[in-house]
Parts: sequence; structure tokens; C-alpha cells
Amino acid sequence: MKKGYLAFLLVFGLLIAPVYAGATEVSEDDVEQNTNLGDVDWNQDEFVTEDGTHVETVTYDEMVQAIAKRDNVDESDVTKAITPETGSVRLLKASPYSYKHLTKEANIGGLWKPKIDVYVQMWSQGSFRQFNKVIDYNLVRSWMGVSKQFSGKFTVKFINKNNIYWSINGDFYDKGTTSTTTSVTLNVGSLGSINHTVSKASAAYKYVYVYGHFYAQ
Repeated sequence: MKKGYLAFLLVFGLLIAPVYAGATEVSEDDVEQNTNLGDVDWNQDEFVTEDGTHVETVTYDEMVQAIAKRDNVDESDVTKAITPETGSVRLLKASPYSYKHLTKEANIGGLWKPKIDVYVQMWSQGSFRQFNKVIDYNLVRSWMGVSKQFSGKFTVKFINKNNIYWSINGDFYDKGTTSTTTSVTLNVGSLGSINHTVSKASAAYKYVYVYGHFYAQ
């Protein structure tokens, strides 16, 4: 009787082990993580959407300074990269165009979260608004003072003036050194990817595939 009970516990343990091992994986409901910007008060220069996305109105100079600080490059390098694509860079207050900074923490299972970091040029009139250009995009791999390495792709597609798609597909590591390519400004219909490679990677954290959309309306 005792041997039979022990055998039962062993089999039961094997059956439930995968469930606990996957407890920090992304659930099916969280693989797609969308942001709707249509139900917010755009008279505010800064606000947070229902899903936790932080939206801030910035000037051209503020955008250049923030991108340069984030990427640890000179402001002149940022200006050269984005100015040819931004049109009238220093917008008047009466202009229907504005620059918005969108930041969103992506849920990849577990406590640690990478951040989607996107700058867009928007056009608005009354209650109607749309994306005009995707100026810059990046995947921030530092959260609450903890950084991780990434081998894979962060992809952004400017599907239409109401819809910007993003995805994270690859492996995160606790140790190593990450090298990345740079983003390019996107017009409607364009797709861009930032490729990440890790040298001396160790202490694998997890494989991740999540995606989402920013909707203007």
C-alpha cells in the first residue's frame, strides 16, 4: 500500500511539474497588448491610458535631447537621423501637428518588464486625430534598475494612420553584452526592425514573443 501511494505521488508530481514551470510565462490573453488613444483627454500635455501607456506631448528639441540621452549619442547625430523625415521640425502652437512620446511596459511574464519607447508626429483637428509619422522607436531593457540582454528583433510597422504595430521576438539573458542596429523614421506602410545580438550570453532568462498596436482613435 505504501509503495503504491509513493508511486502515485511520483506520477502526480510529474504531471503537475510543467504547470508550475510555466507559471511565469505570458498568458494567451497577454500575447497581444493593445493601446487605445481614442478615449483620453488630449487637452492634457501628459496622461496615462487605461492600459498604463504614458503619453507626453514634447517639443522637437525635447525629443532630440531625450533620444540622445537614451541612446548615449550626440544630439547632432539624432538631428541628422530624424530631421529629413520630420517636415517642419519646430511646430507652431497653432499647428495641427504635434510630437508625442509613447512609453509602454510590455508584460512578458514575471515581474521584470521591457519598455516600448516610441516617438510619433500626430495630426489632430477637434476630436479627430491620426499618426502622421513614426519618428523613432526603441526597446528599453532596463526596468526598476535591473537590465537584461536581448537577442532578437524589436519590430514596428506603421500600418495606417490609425494603427502602429509593434512586436518583441527573441531571447532575454541576465548576462552578456547587447549590440543593436538603429531605428529609421517610418511613413505609412513602412516596417522597421531593430536587431539585437548578444555576445558572451549566459544565464538565460526567457524566450519572449509579444506584440500589440497603438490605435490613434
